[in-house]
Amino acid sequence: MKLFVFLFLLSSAASADPSGTALIVDGDTIAISGMKVRLNGIDTPERKQTCRKAGITWRCGYKAVQEL
Repeated sequence: MKLFVFLFLLSSAASADPSGTALIVDGDTIAISGMKVRLNGIDTPERKQTCRKAGITWRCGYKAVQEL
C-alpha cells in the first residue's frame, strides 16, 4: 500500500502543469520555471543551425526562434 501511495504522489508531481514566463530555447522547445517543454509534433532547426537553399546560406535556426 505504501508503494502505491508513493507512486501516486510521484506521478502527480511529475504531471504538474508548469507556470510562469515561457523562454524560447529553440524553435520547438520552451522553458517554463526551469522545465524544458518540447512542443509535440514540431521539428524545427536548432538555434545555431544554418540552412542552404539555391546556393545561399541563411540562419534558419535563428529565424525559427524569432517565429516562435
